Amino acid sequence: MQAIQTQSDGGKLLKFFIKKNYPILDSTKVCDFTYILSRRHTSRFKAIMTYRPPNSFIELEYILRKAQEFGKAQTLDSFTFTYGNKEGSIRWKEYCEKQSNTNTFDYKKEKYGFSEQDFLDFNKSRSVTLELCVKRHGQELGLIKWNKYCEKQRYTNSEEYLGTEKYIKVNSEKGQTLENYIRIYGELGHKKFTDYLKKISKHFIKRTRENYISTYGELGDLKFDDYIKNINRKGYSKISQELFNEIITWGLFNNTKCYYATYNKEYGVYSEKYKRGFFYDFVCSTYKLVIEFQGDHYHGNPLIYGPNDFLKGRGQGKRTAKDVWELDEIKKNVIYNERGYDTIAIWESDYNTNKTDLYKRLQNEITKHIKLHN
Repeated sequence: MQAIQTQSDGGKLLKFFIKKNYPILDSTKVCDFTYILSRRHTSRFKAIMTYRPPNSFIELEYILRKAQEFGKAQTLDSFTFTYGNKEGSIRWKEYCEKQSNTNTFDYKKEKYGFSEQDFLDFNKSRSVTLELCVKRHGQELGLIKWNKYCEKQRYTNSEEYLGTEKYIKVNSEKGQTLENYIRIYGELGHKKFTDYLKKISKHFIKRTRENYISTYGELGDLKFDDYIKNINRKGYSKISQELFNEIITWGLFNNTKCYYATYNKEYGVYSEKYKRGFFYDFVCSTYKLVIEFQGDHYHGNPLIYGPNDFLKGRGQGKRTAKDVWELDEIKKNVIYNERGYDTIAIWESDYNTNKTDLYKRLQNEITKHIKLHN
């Protein structure tokens, strides 16, 4: 089928295409695709018609819907979809090279006369933050757009969206490791990684009473008590509570005492040996059972992190995966040795990948444990 040539408007181009190739169809119905009616997307539509013209109305409809999903996104997938694998890959490489140049301070300084502060302000203005969303769209609409953005980011960074292999690869490359710094910065990698370690070491404090007293002096005891008192209010993930609420509905813990953050608060044990408190995600004291929901990044999923990799994420500080694994093992041993509680550990990625299979496995493990303690 011959490609359609240029028209001034995407909607007119689409109607013209339908009228010429499918005269028995009502072209106005297809124009419900508001994506095509926008002038800013005309070039993408023309490119699609040039490089991969549809052979049927069904294929045309698929192309339009797919193009609508991509929106304004400039990704390798959108380029290969628009131009085909060969031409798309070439154009994507050219686009990346152009972006790497036009987004530099030297380019902005030469073309627009930017100062360093201008360059920093410009990049900040392009970021997506709650503050900027409200500033641009007002309080109500800004909050809606921010929540939609966060939800989209969560999904596009999830294992479900990326696939297991890519999810592990992408997140491994985000880790604060010497290898990743060298890969990104080349010869400057060693220096930047050393600077990073120095920076985070200033903000890291191990959560013990002795360290609080050493850091805050006379206020150390009070601050440590406040930390122990308030840790339950913010030290949990929403997704873990979703799982625990589901577990309660199974009826396996009827007429028992259970604890998790949003239900009776988390169960805590103070260890004299380690001079600190440990809190547990889900505890049934009646059956002496603990269920720990381990976030892939917070607890260092071995599929993503090596033992000496520094974990990424807020509040991690200077912690390697090995540090966290050892602490999790200590935590498990404390409640076993002092209270006789067994622990079942659940990885975030296992929960996100297949809830049904995880539920079955958990039900079997819980049932088996209950039988042993009855």
